[in-house]
Amino acid sequence: MQEKKVYRSRISGLLAGILLAIYTFSAMQMFANKIIAGAMVLAVTFLFVGLLLSGIHYVISGKTLHIKLWFISMGRIYIPDIVRISRSYNPISSPAASLKRLCLDQKMAQRFPPVLISPVREAEFISDLKAINPDIKVEVPDKNGPWRIQDWDI
Repeated sequence: MQEKKVYRSRISGLLAGILLAIYTFSAMQMFANKIIAGAMVLAVTFLFVGLLLSGIHYVISGKTLHIKLWFISMGRIYIPDIVRISRSYNPISSPAASLKRLCLDQKMAQRFPPVLISPVREAEFISDLKAINPDIKVEVPDKNGPWRIQDWDI
């Protein structure tokens, strides 16, 4: 039986706030004169965003990293194919519920674009990946940066 290790995604208050603001503004525009319909859309939207952000997790199983949203597989990465892990604050769409992300670069970059993820226990996650593939080049600084307010990350 192979060991599985699960890491949930870090959830950023800033990203959640941005998504909720966009959805709230959209709902207000659509239902400007219909208060009950607008309130129902907002309630469903809050529930959807909450479930979406809280359901992302990463599973290391054998030599494969599985990216999942609740029970739905969003992809997998063969860990020996990872060549570099670096820090990214890129806001493009990715399976990460935070703007503080890790960028996983793979061999054959033309076929497999970089993947942006945001595990909560980042150092432990990286050490687990390095235990499987010691050739991974890690470019993640340990120091505090401009995107860090006390101990809170964006």
